[in-house]
Amino acid sequence: MPTGGEDPAKRFETRRFARRVLVLVLGGLLLAAALWALSQRQTLNLRAAAVAPEVSRHTRAMADKPLDVVFSDSILAIPTFVHINEQGRLAGRAIDLWDCVFKQAGVSARYRLLPNLRSLHELLNGGADFLGSRINLGQGSEAFEGKAYYTDVVVPVFEVLRVRDADRQLLVDELWWRQRVAVIRAEAVNARVAALGGRIDIRAANIQQALKLLVGRRVDVLLHVSNRPGEEPRHFQGHDLSGRTLRQISGHGLLSAAAHRASPDLLARINRGISSCRQLLITRDISALP
Repeated sequence: MPTGGEDPAKRFETRRFARRVLVLVLGGLLLAAALWALSQRQTLNLRAAAVAPEVSRHTRAMADKPLDVVFSDSILAIPTFVHINEQGRLAGRAIDLWDCVFKQAGVSARYRLLPNLRSLHELLNGGADFLGSRINLGQGSEAFEGKAYYTDVVVPVFEVLRVRDADRQLLVDELWWRQRVAVIRAEAVNARVAALGGRIDIRAANIQQALKLLVGRRVDVLLHVSNRPGEEPRHFQGHDLSGRTLRQISGHGLLSAAAHRASPDLLARINRGISSCRQLLITRDISALP
């Protein structure tokens, strides 16, 4: 308690001084807290920077550099599958399919044609990222020993032997390769004839030409790839045809090892896209898939 003789002015100055000290202390505490929060934010930013560049590089690379997708030029045997449009670009059901798949996978792509063997060579040697049409003849995802990886099945396909309906007895002949055999140029199954000791008489440019040769009796049997089993009835230019499935094979895409290393989740994303989009292809008859 102040004494009766204490100066009021001095008492006021003492209180004001105490308030100033309290304000300064509180201000210092607030400044210290703000500096501590800022230091923690910078630490978090530095930690994020340690991992972010790798992710952003992959994302930026996928966005800025489209996948280089190659096709064997033999795929032109079926124009509805792939053809060159009036603008000189590749178009058709296969291009629609892969456009859908890559969009689902979050990447873009550019397409080009190469001769059959060169297209695979480009892929295995890093000159291309993806092969858009590949028949799997029993090879698994490790078939190329780390150089390339199969996608999921794009479309189930069959190796089919087809004859005129009047000659359907040839379908039960296990030595069918001794007949006059036609194939479609550059198909994956053509090597079967030579492996069995037979001879190819005619290599047709496409399925329509091959069927004309068959119904015109230029050949006895036609060996080709189809997405329909051979046992399903077929007609061509008013002629009934019979068929037999020799074996079921599968059509895939093929991703290069370099592209897989650059984006390890890309194959999984492409496979999810295939699952969503492949009905575009399955609903159409694919008579030749190189």
